[in-house]
Amino acid sequence: MSVKIPFKTKFTIEERVKESAKIRQKYPDRVPVIVTPMGSVKPIDKTKFLIPGDLSVSHLQGVIRKRVQLTQEEAMWIFVIGKDGREVIPPTSVTLDSLYKEHVEDNKDDKEWDGFLYILYSGENTFGNDL
Repeated sequence: MSVKIPFKTKFTIEERVKESAKIRQKYPDRVPVIVTPMGSVKPIDKTKFLIPGDLSVSHLQGVIRKRVQLTQEEAMWIFVIGKDGREVIPPTSVTLDSLYKEHVEDNKDDKEWDGFLYILYSGENTFGNDL
């Protein structure tokens, strides 16, 4: 499944590369992340985040759940846009630094590389209610 990322259509690749480089230079301990909903899940109130690199995926998931205001009955999955453009479910214990290295720093040869880590979230109601 290929998800359209509004951030990528709003800004040119040159603008995104410049912005991520500026962020990484000013905040080397932070990871520039773009968070985008997948499917019919509730939208998030903002999409661009600077996240401490030592934060785990499970903590990020909690932050997203809170910002989206999901209930306990609503399940949520986190995906990272991987090297080949596919959505990959990351282990919840891995840090954002590790994800950034694997999916961004190690991909600088990719023509779509812009220095941002792209996180998608999706939800499903586990107890029968609509999302």
